[in-house]
Amino acid sequence: MKAFQITLIGIFIALGVIGTLMFAGYIPSPGGGSSRANPVTLQVWGTLPSNKITSQLDAFEVGDKVTLRYTQKQESDLEIDLLRAIASNSQPDLVIFPHEQLVTLKDSLFPIEESEGFDTRDFRNTYIEGAEIFVEGTAISALPLLVDPMVMYWNRDTFNNERITQVPDTWTNVIDFSNQVTKRDSRGKILESAIALGEADNINYFKNILSLLLLQAGDDVVARDANGTPQVVLGNNIPGQASGQPPAESALSFYSGFSDPVKRHYSWNTSLQPSANAFSLGDLALYLAPASEYENIKSRNPLLNYDVAPVPQLEVGTDANYGTIYAVGIVKNSPNFNQAFPAAFFLSFASQENQRLLEDIFFLPSARRDLLSGGSTDPVMSVFYDGAIITRTWLDPNPGATENVFRKMVRDVSINVTDAGQAIVTAKNALRSLVNQAQ
Repeated sequence: MKAFQITLIGIFIALGVIGTLMFAGYIPSPGGGSSRANPVTLQVWGTLPSNKITSQLDAFEVGDKVTLRYTQKQESDLEIDLLRAIASNSQPDLVIFPHEQLVTLKDSLFPIEESEGFDTRDFRNTYIEGAEIFVEGTAISALPLLVDPMVMYWNRDTFNNERITQVPDTWTNVIDFSNQVTKRDSRGKILESAIALGEADNINYFKNILSLLLLQAGDDVVARDANGTPQVVLGNNIPGQASGQPPAESALSFYSGFSDPVKRHYSWNTSLQPSANAFSLGDLALYLAPASEYENIKSRNPLLNYDVAPVPQLEVGTDANYGTIYAVGIVKNSPNFNQAFPAAFFLSFASQENQRLLEDIFFLPSARRDLLSGGSTDPVMSVFYDGAIITRTWLDPNPGATENVFRKMVRDVSINVTDAGQAIVTAKNALRSLVNQAQ
C-alpha cells in the first residue's frame, strides 16, 4: 500500500473517531460551548524521561482547554505506585508505558472497545504489526506512541583499520566478521572484541538481544492462545518445520557460541567490561542496543567515530526485530475521564503533529504505519524507521523476573551446567510459573 493511501485511510479513520467522540460528548463540537470545555489538567504518569518532555507539554494538542502534567516513574515502581494511587483514589488520568509492562498494568487500564468508534481493524491499519500486542479480542488496552527498536552500532575506525567496507547484515556474516576482527594475545585473552554475545552479566540489553534471536527464529516466547490467554510457547516446534533443532534451542546455541573459547568466532567472556562501556571506549566493534542508546553513546564519548545499521537477519526467513513499544493507556476511574479518553487518541492517533513532536523530543520513531512509510531524511532516524517497521514483541508476565530467567538460561549454557535444549526446558517451566502468577 502506498504512503498516500495509508495516510488517506488514517485521515478518514481519525475524522470518524473525532466525530464519534463529539457525538458522545467527550469533546465539544465547534462552537458547542459545552461545560466539558472548562480548563482541565490531565495527570500523566510515564516511564519516558521527564527532562525531555516537560518543557514541551504545552505544544501538544489534546483537546479544548486541556493541558498535560507529566510525572516520570521508574519502570520498577510504576505498577505498585499505580495500584496504590488507585486504592487511594489519587490515580493519574493517563499512563505511558513500555509494552513489557502490559501484563502487569492491564487490569488498571480502561479497555477501548469497538463501541468507542475505533476497532481492531482500524488499529491494524494504523500501527505496526508488533503493536498488536495491545489488542486482545475486540479490546484495545492502550494506544501505541513510539518504538525503540534494536539496532546495531558500529565503530567506523575499526572497520577502516580492518579495511572492511560492509557492515554485516546476516548472522553468518557476523560470524565471519568476528573471526576476522576479534584480537587475542598469545594466551587467548581477548584484547579487542568484534561483538558482545554469549553472556548475560556484562552484556547490556542481553535479554533484548536474545529476544531478537528467538523471534527471528520463529519462537514467540509467550503469546496469546485462541482465547486470548497468555501461553508460554518457548521451545515449541514450529508447524511445518523440518526435523532438527527447535528454533529456541538453535537461537540459544548460536548466542552462546560467541562465549565458547573453542569456537572460531569466540569474542566475549565475563572478564570483559560491560558492552556499553567497551563500545564507548573503542574496544568493541559491534554493539547491539536500542535506538535510545544513540544519544547515550554520544554523551559517554563525544569523540567516538560510530554509526548505526539495522540488526543482522537470518539468511532465510522473514525479517524480524525486537523493540520496546511505548503506548498511552487510560487509567480506570480516571477523575477526568471525559477529557482523558480523547486526549489519548489525540496523542497517538488523531494528530500527526503530536506524533512528529514525540519523535523529535525522544528521537525515536512513531508506531504509526503512515508516518513510517514516508521514511526519514535523517540518516540515523531512517535506520530506526526500518527497525521499527519489523519490530515484534512478546507478552512479558514480569520484566524483572523474566530477565532473571533469561540470565540463568544463558549462564547455564555458558558454564556448561547444561546444554541449550535443557536450558530452554528449564526456562520454559519458569516462565509458565510467572505467567500463572500474573493471571
